[in-house]
Amino acid sequence: MSPVPPPDPQQAERLQALKDGMACVSAGVVIVTAHHDGHDWGMTCSSFTTVSLEPSLVLWCLHRGSASHAAFTRPADQGGGYCVNVLAADQSELARRFARGTQAERFDAVEVERLPSGRARLAGAVAWFDCSLHEVLRAGDHEILIGRIGDFGAPGAATQASSLVYAQRRFGSVHALPG
Repeated sequence: MSPVPPPDPQQAERLQALKDGMACVSAGVVIVTAHHDGHDWGMTCSSFTTVSLEPSLVLWCLHRGSASHAAFTRPADQGGGYCVNVLAADQSELARRFARGTQAERFDAVEVERLPSGRARLAGAVAWFDCSLHEVLRAGDHEILIGRIGDFGAPGAATQASSLVYAQRRFGSVHALPG
């Protein structure tokens, strides 16, 4: 077995600068859930976005080395898909919880509603989108998971509830500017 070469300091510095630049981008925070092999899977994500209204498609990105990769990338004809839960501004602790720990720890004492798809919808989310897996695209060390929305709800729309955002490595919320 050949020895691992030492890390290139210039490359490490470049990657850190890139991370610092990307931290300037504000992003919505969601928890994506799946039901696989009789268990709930969930993870915090800030790469969620709309792709298309017709057909209704959304996407998010998943690291190829993620322990939950198989749960989220199962083909649609095998029941593959996921539920995107858009977190409310007061759900930062839930976002932190689903970013670490075991799957059992993430879901412990968390109120969920079981959707007809079998996936978990989290209580308190301002919106949710239950999707079948439409397509998976490989992109560097991640995969882009495109989902076709089958069912959805936006309980926070009626109250104009603020959603949770992540920027500069901190959670926050958006407030309207005057004018």
